[in-house]
Amino acid sequence: MLPASAREQVSIALRIIDSLDAQSAPITRELRLYARRQAGCRALMKHYGIGELTAVTILAELGDARRFSSSRHAVRYAGLAIVDEVSKATPTEALVPMARSRRWVLVGDELPLPPFVDTGLIDEGILEGHGLERSDLEETLFTQLGGTLPKDRDRVLSMQHRMLRPIGELISECFYRGRGGLEHARPATSDLQSLREAFLSPVTWYSTTRLPGQREKRVGATYWNESELRLVRRLLDTLQRRAVANDESLDVAVISGYGEQARRVRRDLRPHDPKWTHLTLDVHAVDSFQGQERDVVICSVTRSNADNDLGFLRSERRVNVALSRAKDSLIIVGDPRFCRRAREGDNPFALVLEHVERFDGCTLVEPRQ
Repeated sequence: MLPASAREQVSIALRIIDSLDAQSAPITRELRLYARRQAGCRALMKHYGIGELTAVTILAELGDARRFSSSRHAVRYAGLAIVDEVSKATPTEALVPMARSRRWVLVGDELPLPPFVDTGLIDEGILEGHGLERSDLEETLFTQLGGTLPKDRDRVLSMQHRMLRPIGELISECFYRGRGGLEHARPATSDLQSLREAFLSPVTWYSTTRLPGQREKRVGATYWNESELRLVRRLLDTLQRRAVANDESLDVAVISGYGEQARRVRRDLRPHDPKWTHLTLDVHAVDSFQGQERDVVICSVTRSNADNDLGFLRSERRVNVALSRAKDSLIIVGDPRFCRRAREGDNPFALVLEHVERFDGCTLVEPRQ
C-alpha cells in the first residue's frame, strides 16, 4: 500500500479536479476509461488496491510502467498529470511529467524554500557567462505560470489539514496574512494524551535566555548551541516517559537551520537507540525537511549573539518551513530576548514571538536550570 502521507497528498490533489469547471466530469470519465484500458494502470490497481484516478495520477508522474512486473507496456502520453510540490521543482523537473501529458494540475506553495540547485551552478563565472543571476535559479515554472494563467485556471487552496488550529493560526498570521490567511480543518487540541501531558500547549516556546551556555558557538562557517542541545534532550526524555505511560507512538523531528547543531543533536540523541521505545526520532537541517511532517517538531533556533545577528534565519521562507511541519505539537527552543532584538534586516522570529505571547494555544516557558 502507498504510505499514508502519499495517499493524503493524492487525495488532496484529486479534490482539485472536483472543483474545476464543467470540464471536470468528462475528464474524470475519460481517465477512468483510460485506467481500465492501460496495462500499467491495471497493474497498479491490482498490486496496490488503489482506484482508477489514483493509478492514472501515479503513472503520469512515473511516466513508465515497466517497473511493475505484470505490465509490459509503458504509457507514452497520459491524459492528466498532477504534479504535487511543484514549487520544489526546477523548470526542467516539472516539464518531465508535463511534456508527457495533455492536461496538467500543478499543486504547490511558492512561499517555502526554492528548488535545490547544485552548488556548481551557483558559480559567479558560470552565471555571468550565461547572462544569469542567482535569483534566476530560484525561479520555478509554478511562479512563472501563476502570473499569466487566466483567473479561472488559478485556484487557492486555503484550507490546511495538517496542523492543529493553534499551529495553523501561527503560520497563517506570520507568513500568509498578505494572501488572505489560512482556514483550519483540525481542532484546537490533540487527541494524543502524551502531548497534552508533556507540553503546556500545541505551540510552546522554551526560552534559553536565562540558561547557562545560551550563546551560539561557531564551528567553521556554521553554529551550534549548548543550552538548546541540553534542553532538547530534556524535552524528549519527558515526552518518552509520557508516551510510555499512555502507550502512544509518536513521530518526532528535531530540526535546526544549522548543520553543526543538527549533527550534535543527532550524536547526542542517537535516534535509533532502543531506549526510544515510543518515539520515532529523526534530526534534520531545515533545508532538507521541506515537504515532510511529523506529530511533533522541535525547532532549535541555535543563533544567540551579542551582535543580534540572525544570519540566514532572516529568511522568512526558511522559518516558514521550519515551523509548518508539525501536526500536533510545535516546540521552539531558543533565546527570545535575542530573537526580539535581532532587528537588522528581516526578522521573522520577532513576529512569531509576538504571536506566541498574544494568542491562545501558545505558551512561552522559562525553564529552570
